[in-house]
Amino acid sequence: VLTPEEGILDPETGRLFRLIVPILNFVSVGGGAFLYRMKGKQALATDDIPSKFNHYQSGYAIRLVLLESIGVINAVAYYLNPDYIFQVLFALVLALFVVTGYPAEGKIRKELELGVFT
Repeated sequence: VLTPEEGILDPETGRLFRLIVPILNFVSVGGGAFLYRMKGKQALATDDIPSKFNHYQSGYAIRLVLLESIGVINAVAYYLNPDYIFQVLFALVLALFVVTGYPAEGKIRKELELGVFT
């Protein structure tokens, strides 16, 4: 385990990281959810099923990319400035990444209001 003294950054920059990185976490997670909902609304406004799937896919991909990128930022921030807040944020984002999981067929049908096909 690294100690704050072993970090690459000086103490002043380390304090700045402790302020900026959590803000980036909230913006990234919130922005991903917002963009996902916006693409979902675009999908619902379309009658063409392949177009619905394209909107759903792109919204889901945007959401996962934002979650993954902030996870990487948390990991890098920890190695630059070993502070446990970055480990906690990384764990929370990773848990959110796992919980959102792979979209199942039933979830996609429900979100795109496709109904049941035989």
